[in-house]
Amino acid sequence: MTLHRLHQPILLGDIKRIVAHVPPEILRFRAELLRTLSSEMSFVLDGGGFFCRALIGNHDSGKTMISKLLLDAGSRQACKFYVNSKMESSAYNVMIQLLRVLVPSIPCRGLSLTELVEIFLKELNGQSALITLDDVDSWLPTKNGLKLLVKLSESESQLKEGQGIYLLLTMETEEALNGLRQINPLKYAVTKLEGYSHMQLFSMLKNITEKAFYKGYVSESSLKIISKVAALNGLKQALLVLLEATRYAEAEPSTRILPRHVKKALEDSGLPLPIDSRKSRRKLVLKTLTSLLETKYEVSLKDLFKACNEALKPSLSISYAQLWRYINELGARGAITLKTISKTKGGKTMIINVTNQEKIRGAFLE
Repeated sequence: MTLHRLHQPILLGDIKRIVAHVPPEILRFRAELLRTLSSEMSFVLDGGGFFCRALIGNHDSGKTMISKLLLDAGSRQACKFYVNSKMESSAYNVMIQLLRVLVPSIPCRGLSLTELVEIFLKELNGQSALITLDDVDSWLPTKNGLKLLVKLSESESQLKEGQGIYLLLTMETEEALNGLRQINPLKYAVTKLEGYSHMQLFSMLKNITEKAFYKGYVSESSLKIISKVAALNGLKQALLVLLEATRYAEAEPSTRILPRHVKKALEDSGLPLPIDSRKSRRKLVLKTLTSLLETKYEVSLKDLFKACNEALKPSLSISYAQLWRYINELGARGAITLKTISKTKGGKTMIINVTNQEKIRGAFLE
């Protein structure tokens, strides 16, 4: 069979063209959340009062994109403010940036944080305000960070009828919120953006490549590897690996982007090849089991199942059938014993005991 070579490049553009398709793909799994937050925001901006919403999520979870979309969708009558907090070193600087939208000539020093907030509220002149503070992890836990939120929340008593302030914060970790729990009463709510599952990332990457490449030029097996890279290192890094793999495919030349091209690209990037998901699940079951048994004499199958899936988030998961198969393998080796301690209509409770630590360690090495 003759293999027909391409007379045109596999890729239609470059990394910019690929990235251009990313936003709608990321938001495809956030549509319900966007609708909920949009309704909440409209209720506050149109009805009046103060409310703070905190979005927590890892890099590539879509929190910045969501915040910008909400900013665009906000009421036309409301004043809109956006501050990339990574560019600012303190809550004071953040407040200066907010105020400069209304008063460009405001001095960068000489006023207290309380005075800045008071001037800000006065300059709003009865208008509602949609305030988005992106990536607040660095300054929010500080004394002035908490003070800024307190002062903004206390402004509710000074707002005119129908005037609302909706404050949207984005952050990577929940630790930044520890100080907020001590503030009472502060009207705020937290939304955690769960990481995308392996199947969601695969679906996103498949749609992105179908738009950026000629049809069928990225093999499904290559996409599976790249989706695992995305789960471990983020979508942007995965796309960079894909672009490098494209160059290897074109250099051969090859009619498709194959796993060998992806593996070469991973080597160039200094990234490890994602291990087989079945093997990773199996080792994680062993690790979780021994970890749970460090503080207990025995552990239930239900607790092991829960702990394994918690550890596998967000890139992988394990079914009860898979866990049962791994546990039976260990039982057949004489590494563990299983016993039933109770039976109910909802099922039976199984308890695991380790009987041979050497055989457990041997299973780790396989």
